[in-house]
Amino acid sequence: MKTPVTTFRCPPEALDHLTRCDPALGAYITRYGPLERPLIPDQFEAIATNIVSQQISGKAAETVLARLRGQLGQLTPERLLAGTDDTLRGCGLSTRKVAYLRAAAEAMTDGRLRAEELAGLPDEEAIRRLDALPGIGRWTAEMLLIFSFGRPDILSFDDLGIRRGLTRLHGIDRFPPDVRARYRALYSPYGTTASFYLWRIASERYPRCNPDTKKEERFPTLLFCHASRESPIRRTRWQQPAPRAA
Repeated sequence: MKTPVTTFRCPPEALDHLTRCDPALGAYITRYGPLERPLIPDQFEAIATNIVSQQISGKAAETVLARLRGQLGQLTPERLLAGTDDTLRGCGLSTRKVAYLRAAAEAMTDGRLRAEELAGLPDEEAIRRLDALPGIGRWTAEMLLIFSFGRPDILSFDDLGIRRGLTRLHGIDRFPPDVRARYRALYSPYGTTASFYLWRIASERYPRCNPDTKKEERFPTLLFCHASRESPIRRTRWQQPAPRAA
């Protein structure tokens, strides 16, 4: 039996490719080193986790998931369908989320959505299948492909962190289809690895400003630093100076 992969590790060839095709991103790859993220290899558990986490804090989602596991024993489609609505709502789920979870569980038990089949589909077709489920939009489907299936080439422009990371890295203020296509092509076939670094860049409180840059050249960057909490995607075009090597 094949052992499930529980961690996505950015492969060295992905880091080399991204450094060559985007030196600005490469500077951050050098700074941060290889990144990795945990995966949820069970597809139903991953779907349930995403549905439960919608519009609530991470801590609240963990509490609800722990209650569900306590009530059901295991978070499987069969056990969820066997639970009553009152039991599921008692775990902290809204009526709508109960309906979403039941729809996903039914799709996985009646064969309309099979993990083995999804694993063999191209990215866009897998996204389309997942997007057809109630409560799962394109962004959720893309996150499932990354954090459950471990797909290597997902770059989600519906994700604020991805857009914010590119704004900080390249000063991009709009993301029309041609810009999205350009960056997907640039980072392919390692869009997922690029995503991890863009999320990391976006998570910094302020972009790093190179102290060796002349003051007049740094000014737009400093403007962004002071405005970032109020306006994470600014209209001013600028390119953040790359971090100096350690």
